[in-house]
Amino acid sequence: MSEDDKLIVSNLSYRKKFAKKGRTISVLSDLNFNDKAQDATLISENSFFDAANSPTFVEKVDQIKANQQTTSSIASNMVYTEPLSEKSFLIFKYGLTVAKNDAERVTSNNNGAIVDSLSNHFVFNTINNSGSLSYRYVAKKVNFIIGSGVGTANYKLNDLEFGTNRAINFTNFIPSASLNFNPKQQRKIKFNYNGNTINPTLQQIQPIIDNSDPLNITVGNANLQQGFSNKFSFNASDYKVLKSRSISFNANYTATNNAITNSSQVDDNGRTIRKYINVDGSFNYNFNIGYGFDVFKGVNLNVRMGKNFSRYINFVNDVKNTNNNNGINYNISLNYWNDSWFNFYWNLYAGNNQATSTIRPNIITNYWSYVSYGNFNFNFKKAKTYISIENEFNVYQKSSAFPDQRNIYLVSPSIRKVIGKKDQFELKLFAFDLFNQNANVSRNISSNFISETTNNGIRRYFLLGFVYNFSKNSKPPSFD
Repeated sequence: MSEDDKLIVSNLSYRKKFAKKGRTISVLSDLNFNDKAQDATLISENSFFDAANSPTFVEKVDQIKANQQTTSSIASNMVYTEPLSEKSFLIFKYGLTVAKNDAERVTSNNNGAIVDSLSNHFVFNTINNSGSLSYRYVAKKVNFIIGSGVGTANYKLNDLEFGTNRAINFTNFIPSASLNFNPKQQRKIKFNYNGNTINPTLQQIQPIIDNSDPLNITVGNANLQQGFSNKFSFNASDYKVLKSRSISFNANYTATNNAITNSSQVDDNGRTIRKYINVDGSFNYNFNIGYGFDVFKGVNLNVRMGKNFSRYINFVNDVKNTNNNNGINYNISLNYWNDSWFNFYWNLYAGNNQATSTIRPNIITNYWSYVSYGNFNFNFKKAKTYISIENEFNVYQKSSAFPDQRNIYLVSPSIRKVIGKKDQFELKLFAFDLFNQNANVSRNISSNFISETTNNGIRRYFLLGFVYNFSKNSKPPSFD
């Protein structure tokens, strides 16, 4: 595949303070332009079998795909603040976003004949408007803001191949509230609420036909409706800096009405046809609590515990499927920082993931993941030599769903030597991924689909560097 990508990003901002204290106005505009051209070849061979594992037919694809996409958008936001008193303000906000997406896809067979059913030329135009009014109160220990807004989303689809047009309009409601309470300088309590309308996309209502994955086909749903999410968050913290003691707690809860999910139909050949639909009953929450203190002078221990849960609803072959994902995690960190010959930071994480679905009630996916990472530093100041060892260990427990034990150990040491009468030179040797194991493992669990993906990253390499500090006193210049 070859790709030519051109991108332009710019922004313009204006801020002004008026003579009246607290009266301000600010305008921010972002302009984005992207021109992308892709040429690719799709060659695939898919064999289909019946329930008795006997071959039924073979589907072969040998095609050339040329994609041209030009996108442009401008987004402007204005905020005006009007003081009502020394402690209270009215805040007016207005936002306008105009975007255009011109996408052309040409699919041809290896003999040069264009495949009309897989070739298209669409222009998507979107205009989003939103305005809101909020009241804010600011005092020494308490400040809060409450407000609401309304907006419109206008989508227009032009099919240049067939000369057809389609327009879709939505009205959005945007309520919000926030409360901050600071009874003491290092003690804080915060509560937030945000309501958000979730609009279906044109691709969900009328998707572009794509055969790059013939086993997964998406069809549109012209009756798809808006969803609405309610998000709540709570945070509390208390710090004693001189004693290096900290306590923190935070929690989040999100419930979505009329959530946009998918309904899948799996045919006898194993192909999945997906359509987006609306459902109720989806929600998620999480919370965690932490406590930190000095176990010895200069040695700080922090202990955290977290809990998360999510419920996701979809349909498989017209059967309602409720997916529950339950997780709990524990985290311990220990650090010692001072100006002596040795300091370090070390963190240990253990998390358990459990997933169930009503369509497969007898199967429970349950596994643990362990992560340890840290940094150990040795400072030999008289010899002007400094050694650092960074490490990260990842352990993924095997289970019935994931039969392979996956362990990844990353160790990256470095040594730095300062030389010269005025310490103006530095010589540094760095080794990344000393054991040559760098990779990223991602596990996904949802209803009747379980996957484990391994992506290899940049592996072992060595880097030798030389630095010359030519500022005064042989110290790097400050840009503060």
